[in-house]
Amino acid sequence: MKNLITISVFLTLLVASPCMVLADLKVQVVKESEMQAQLSTKNPVNSPDASSNSIKSPDNSPANPKNTSSNPENSPSKTENGMNGNRRLLYEKDGTYYFIGYFVLGEKRFINFFSPFGKRMFYTPSESKALFGSETGEFCGALSTINNKTMLLLTETGQSVLKNEGVPPFRPTDTNVQKSITGDYNNTGIEYRIQANYSGSTVVLEDGSMWDVDPIDKMISEMWKYSALITVTDTNSGKYRYMLSNSEDDKKVRANYIGKR
Repeated sequence: MKNLITISVFLTLLVASPCMVLADLKVQVVKESEMQAQLSTKNPVNSPDASSNSIKSPDNSPANPKNTSSNPENSPSKTENGMNGNRRLLYEKDGTYYFIGYFVLGEKRFINFFSPFGKRMFYTPSESKALFGSETGEFCGALSTINNKTMLLLTETGQSVLKNEGVPPFRPTDTNVQKSITGDYNNTGIEYRIQANYSGSTVVLEDGSMWDVDPIDKMISEMWKYSALITVTDTNSGKYRYMLSNSEDDKKVRANYIGKR
């Protein structure tokens, strides 16, 4: 199986922009030396030596049951995590998208990334957007917003992890891949109650939609109660494309749609 994919394949993963978390994630290969400083280990928040990022932290440990595929939410047999699910890691080659794994959003924005077979490959801690190797804790890349879409930037070390796991480039059978990675939200103008609120940074509505709130507006959304009714408006502009309006306090926050739970 490991012979099915090589480094040369991954060097062709030059992809466009996606939107993240349960709306599929595009993968783009980058050189670590060419990454923006804020996304690289030059930023202390992304350092593997930071205690909150360390593989030795119980929250990040591969031994933590929450981080294994034995957890039903992380299982490769779960529909959302499969080749035709909505949590796919996808790369584009010659106009065709390929399935190379899936991801699962946990509590406080913690993210696990798995191979198609359910082996955890990477994790992104709650306090960082950096990607770390599941076995070594090495820096492997970062989540980045480009053209209002979130994508996974994979360094040379990250590519090696995929190669070592023998991840083959499966081709999804569905024909709606392009739409699934646009990050478009189709329920604008409808009121939904808040189902979960992670310190104002991530808000989940009762239709399962998840929203990454502009940090500037976090002080507003962190005060929102679970019973609050929220209406989503598409502004189609700016770094944060959508506006979440709370009918109870008449306050608004900017946010990006990051998929469905």
